Amino acid sequence: MKKVHASYNTRRDDSDKFYKSQAWQRFRAAYLQANPLCVECHKHKRVKAAVIVDHIIPFKKAPERSLDVSNMRSLCRACHNRVGERVGLTGGEGAG
Repeated sequence: MKKVHASYNTRRDDSDKFYKSQAWQRFRAAYLQANPLCVECHKHKRVKAAVIVDHIIPFKKAPERSLDVSNMRSLCRACHNRVGERVGLTGGEGAG
């Protein structure tokens, strides 16, 4: 797990700047207002408020799609963590 985090953290500089930008903060707020429910919970017939706007194709892989509405989904924190595990960002099963 530490290896995954170390690799992930070396790529954080550009994304950290982006996620702190006014453009992202405004986009995120508007997106959550328009899409307030977690899309993963909805797939499982659960209703839970979203708190995270997630890039479907990660920012690090496609920074040109950083504000592309078609590359976004609203997620609750638990679903965001599960998605992160699947793509290898949190050290779960999909990591490696």
